[in-house]
Amino acid sequence: MTEIERDSITTFSTGCPIIDETLGGGIRLGQITELYGESGCGKTQLCIQLSLEVQRTFRARGQEASEYFFFHI
Repeated sequence: MTEIERDSITTFSTGCPIIDETLGGGIRLGQITELYGESGCGKTQLCIQLSLEVQRTFRARGQEASEYFFFHI
């Protein structure tokens, strides 16, 4: 994959088409996305899913990826 192709990736899938549609195509790369909601609504599960999806997406393209999640309680 060339650097131009890599830089053209602006979003990646959450793994859930409904959430992707709501977010306008998925999670935006290079930006902060804030999740909030009631206790037990699935915020942590979504973050775990996102960490798997970002690895799957970039490894399929032959690249390594890192993700960072900050939890504020």
